[in-house]
Amino acid sequence: MLWRLHIKPRPKDGKTHDDVIKYCMTNNIAGIGWAVDEQPKNLDHYISLAKAKHKGSPASIAFAHKPKSGDHIWTRDKNGIYYLGKVTGEWNYQFTEEAHQLDIPNQIPCAWKKIGNEEHVPGKVIACFRASRAFQAIPDDDVERFSSWLYVNNGTDTPLTDKPHIDLGSLFKMIGSHDCEDLVGLYVQFHYDYMLIASSCKRNDTIAYEYILKHKSNGKTAIAQVKQGYVPLDERLKETADEVFLFSLSGNIPTQSDKIKTISPEDLIDFCVKHPEILPDKIKNWLKYLSQ
Repeated sequence: MLWRLHIKPRPKDGKTHDDVIKYCMTNNIAGIGWAVDEQPKNLDHYISLAKAKHKGSPASIAFAHKPKSGDHIWTRDKNGIYYLGKVTGEWNYQFTEEAHQLDIPNQIPCAWKKIGNEEHVPGKVIACFRASRAFQAIPDDDVERFSSWLYVNNGTDTPLTDKPHIDLGSLFKMIGSHDCEDLVGLYVQFHYDYMLIASSCKRNDTIAYEYILKHKSNGKTAIAQVKQGYVPLDERLKETADEVFLFSLSGNIPTQSDKIKTISPEDLIDFCVKHPEILPDKIKNWLKYLSQ
């Protein structure tokens, strides 16, 4: 199984969130709060104490009994650095002064590896951190398998293999919609000499295109629309810019207009394999994983 843990306790006596992260990473543990007033004799005893004190079923109960040895856990710090851990033992309750100062008395042995910022992290994992609950499963078999691979291979210089080995559907399912938009943007800038206007990405979701680009020599304006699903794209977009770049996972975008340039999934795969040096690290990792 794959899990997401918000390490967001309420430390006291001068302890900070950074102290909590350092404690977890240094001691190779995953920790969570919901303290009780005595040392539990076992898990059942803790569950009884926690339900009585916290008036319900706190997240610490699921944290205590659901993860198994060999499972992986994602977490992050307040600076947006992500860590991936592998569970190496069973839950225990630390009835110590330090654990209560840090507000993480519920602990699981977990060997952590620093992954980095969002550039290195699957979109599905990032999305799971938007929920406020402290602990939850990430119910995605592909992301679970990838996380297991990443835990072993992160930082290794694994080369990409030939593109025929890469399943297109799997890649675009895994990288997420925002990653797909990034990939199309890189492709257009690289092949057509356009420069992306960053502020145009922060737009209202009702607008039909993802971003605006300006040609670096002739000043033409272009827009890009990216649809990861099998969705037909609207040729009326040609009225909004000098050039329109369209991408759909179906790769089937009939058009009669010279202003509209279509980008196929095969185009993007070929671009990735030939120019891995300019790809975001998480896309490179997905490609390495899928090409094994």
